Amino acid sequence: MTSKLKILVVEDESIIAMELKDRLEKLGYDVPAVISTGEEAIQKANEIHPGLVMMDIMLEGAVDGVEATREIHERFDIPVVYLTAYSDDSTLERAKLTEPYGYVLKPFDERELYTTVEIALYKHRMEKKLKDNQRWLSTTLKSIGDGVITTDTEGVVTFINPKAEVMTGWKAEKAIGKPLESIFRVCRENEQEPMESPVTQVLNGNYNGDVLGHCLLINKNGNKIDISENAAPIKDDKGEVTGVVLAFQDISEQMRFERALKESEERFRSVVENSHTGIMVVNQEFRCIYANKELIELLGYTEREILNRDFRMFLSDYEKNLFTEHKIQIERGEKVPSRDDFEVIRKDGEKRQMQVVVSTVRSPEGHPQTVIQLLDITERNRLEQQLRHAQKMKAVGTLAGGVAHDFNNIMTAIRGCTDLVISQIEKNDPIYQDLREVQVSAERASDLTRQLLFFSRNQPMEMVTLNFNKTLENLFKMLHRLIGEDIGISSSLSPDLWNVYADKGSIEEVVMNLAVNARDAMPKGGKLTIKTENVVIDDAYCENTPEARPGEFVSITLEDDGIGMDKETIERIFEPFFSTKGPGRGTGLGLAVVYGIIKQHDGWINVYSEPGHGSTFKIYLPVSTGKEEKMEEDVDPAVFKGQGERILVVEDEKRVRDLANKVLSKHGYLVFTAETLAEAEVVYKREKGKFDLLFSDVVLPDGDGIELSDRFLKRKKNLKVILSSGYTDKKSQWEIIKQRGFRFLQKPYSLISLLQAVREMLDEE
Repeated sequence: MTSKLKILVVEDESIIAMELKDRLEKLGYDVPAVISTGEEAIQKANEIHPGLVMMDIMLEGAVDGVEATREIHERFDIPVVYLTAYSDDSTLERAKLTEPYGYVLKPFDERELYTTVEIALYKHRMEKKLKDNQRWLSTTLKSIGDGVITTDTEGVVTFINPKAEVMTGWKAEKAIGKPLESIFRVCRENEQEPMESPVTQVLNGNYNGDVLGHCLLINKNGNKIDISENAAPIKDDKGEVTGVVLAFQDISEQMRFERALKESEERFRSVVENSHTGIMVVNQEFRCIYANKELIELLGYTEREILNRDFRMFLSDYEKNLFTEHKIQIERGEKVPSRDDFEVIRKDGEKRQMQVVVSTVRSPEGHPQTVIQLLDITERNRLEQQLRHAQKMKAVGTLAGGVAHDFNNIMTAIRGCTDLVISQIEKNDPIYQDLREVQVSAERASDLTRQLLFFSRNQPMEMVTLNFNKTLENLFKMLHRLIGEDIGISSSLSPDLWNVYADKGSIEEVVMNLAVNARDAMPKGGKLTIKTENVVIDDAYCENTPEARPGEFVSITLEDDGIGMDKETIERIFEPFFSTKGPGRGTGLGLAVVYGIIKQHDGWINVYSEPGHGSTFKIYLPVSTGKEEKMEEDVDPAVFKGQGERILVVEDEKRVRDLANKVLSKHGYLVFTAETLAEAEVVYKREKGKFDLLFSDVVLPDGDGIELSDRFLKRKKNLKVILSSGYTDKKSQWEIIKQRGFRFLQKPYSLISLLQAVREMLDEE
């Protein structure tokens, strides 16, 4: 039994209205009112809110049944069934526009009346439910965070939610009715051409639940927005496709993060891959799970040979144990050095010194891993060792330079006094040879100082014309003591050897260094052969020897029958600090010094050697056209005798000053002495500048000899000047002296050297 439903009857014929009311009540409905006009119908509907209105189409008054129905529908959403017997066509057309829920023809059939009422009520309930569902769906689509657009089967937009409005830049009233392509333009990230319409893809059966995925939406303003989009067909209750729905999200922030993450990963990978530090990642079992290019280069293995291999295979036994111990300490929570120096073994067996930095990280799965960085410090260690050698040699040079001044002053006094004594006795006197030994020893002591100073480059070169045979003959006795009794020395010296222009001490240094090198190559003894000869170099020879040049040269050859050298060693023997003698046995400077000296003399040196067949060093020095200087012992001091010339000697060392005074006075000169610049000025003024020659030490307590020379030369332009110094470093002002053209006498000097210098200066035009 149907529950009583209120039905409002609107009928202007009372008999029909009452009959209708009676029949409805018999059918179980409640008819609370019967109204005869349209105005009353609207008012009553508002008051009682009936479930159904039965409305006569043709009502008297200003508001007929059609107008009243329209008002009731719009204002109260109450279903209306029309009562009609006849109406004109225009009225019926108006009635249809109000979308009535049924028609009942007069006179009434009870069964038809009941059916019409129930159908109208059911239809209203279904429409209300549908409207509620549509309202819910519309509210949902409008409130969700995704953009939603629906189209019909022609691709015309039928709905667009607020989020889609914002993203596309199109308002709903402008978008609805337009083709989808007009408001929803999409393209791939790295492409410019528009993509195929999702509607077309869905309708063609290409729908796979994710038609587009990630793409770029080009909105109304031309801006590109990263979106994630999918599409699906809209079907009716029969399964027929009636349109397409698009749902899309703004993933700009997500993509910005992903791009930043990708860029960061690529940047990190680029940094790691192009790092000059070898980098590997190992797991808990020490197996390598990553290796960069530098590590592969450092170890000499391929990537396949390194990956999944135990890292400790590249270490020596000591480092393996140390690395394992560090891992145990880390697992116990103990601190271990994060940086250490390890010896790593390359694939070719070469051992390299590596600075290893270890740090612990976790994998994305949370497993502990170890990042190992390897920096090859083999070359750095070698350079540090070279630096220590250089610093040591510099210290030796500094020490030698510091004592050279005092030592040279002492040696000047020893040599000068010895020369004075020996000049007063006959050669057959028993003590003559003893004094000659003193002379030779003093000269040798001076040469040793020069050789020591050579390493620090503090010793100025004194280039003279000399015969190398005589230089070698004087060296042989020392060489025998230097290389030992188990090595024999033989010589083959050309009797008519040409002269060379050289620094005697430096050339002696070359021979001694090569002799020591030969001694070390013959640990069990052997033979050293020294040979000199005249050679003429032609163009053909120069083609095979880049440093050579055509001309006349003196050749000095030193040949040993020692262990010899291989090709690789020969290529490096003249490099500073390169040594094959092992730690603590050589500085690596000997042959570098030899090479430097030969180059300074405009010559070159060739090396010939094979393992087990000894070595030959062949030196070429350019020939000098000058006249060989006579040895001092062959010169008679009388040839340098003075004729009363007046000489001012300025020297702060009393023994040297007294020696110069004694030597020059004895040989016919009138000598005046001074200890300082101030005292020299007093003597100069007192004697009214009547001096022929100034002989001054360079370094004086209150100035220097160059300054003093300048003062006196301003007063007397033809004054002759000789400067002397026991210093060998910058204090000697050697470069300035050379530039100014002053005659220089290096201490310690001999009696003959002093007399010869004075005489030559006084005789100079």
